[in-house]
Amino acid sequence: MRNIAVLTHSADIDGVGCAALIKIKYNLPSNRLFFSGYAKDDILFAEKKMRKFYGKDFVLFITDLSLNDPVIEVWRTIIKRIKAKGGKVFWFDHHPWSKMALDRVAKECEVAIVGENEKHCATEITRMELGLDTPFINEFTRVVHFSDFNLKPRDARSRNLIKAYALSITSFTKARSKEGIQKILRHYADVISGRRFTDDRILNESKRFEKLNNDRIKKMLKELYLVGKEIAVGFTTGVQSTNGCGAIIQATGRDIGIIVDTVAGKGSMRTIKSDISEFAKSLGGGGHPHASGFEINTKKYPLKSKSDREAFVKRIQTGAQKFNL
Repeated sequence: MRNIAVLTHSADIDGVGCAALIKIKYNLPSNRLFFSGYAKDDILFAEKKMRKFYGKDFVLFITDLSLNDPVIEVWRTIIKRIKAKGGKVFWFDHHPWSKMALDRVAKECEVAIVGENEKHCATEITRMELGLDTPFINEFTRVVHFSDFNLKPRDARSRNLIKAYALSITSFTKARSKEGIQKILRHYADVISGRRFTDDRILNESKRFEKLNNDRIKKMLKELYLVGKEIAVGFTTGVQSTNGCGAIIQATGRDIGIIVDTVAGKGSMRTIKSDISEFAKSLGGGGHPHASGFEINTKKYPLKSKSDREAFVKRIQTGAQKFNL
């Protein structure tokens, strides 16, 4: 086995899919797979766990993690630390990158397939770059494509897999510690690298969480905030983001649905026709034109009380005016 590790996105099946494909290609043990969100603390937690592998033959694959400007220097420090030990970094991503991120980070990588890609998700990029081509991998990658771009495949099997991944990953990761998230997402990678789409643990958790998710969405819909011309905002916790934002859009007839998770301190945004990626950046995040998110500093912007939520809505209102939303 080569000295390889993977650092990938922890929020959905696209990040997990990248890890699973790299695990297949290089026959990696699960302890070489690491998962992170976009926040500085998440990145540093995962990177600290990887340091024991650093050396002249070390290769790190970073996948499905966009580089938001506030953490550019964090990533630069990590890459420099790896290269100082003689290692290399390969970055596969399909989210928008700023010019500064491209100039200051992408150029430091041996390979950087990064920047907005509306045709391929990160799992697809990983499959193509690694030259993987089997019936199982191709079918799995197709399912991930539909899931990540919020598309509906025609066949019921794919739709059910997308639903199972989305609900179970949300359920498993919302209430777990950073260490716990590593363990559960490694389980997904183990299942998929074993050429199985799911197992009983994943399917049972999806079924268990579905009713709870629906109940939380119904409660959230009772108190929505209309912002600007096209935005509706809901506050909740532990809701699957695409389901929740879609429910807000359907309930209000607005184009943009935003969920603010009051416990996790994260926002999720979905839209039918507007481009929300720059709007998400203004709130401290980023993403795709029709699916983006952002982190919330809950010390600066507490979300516990009704007045707290109303204050945060005003912040969203300011951004909406700036981007004519």
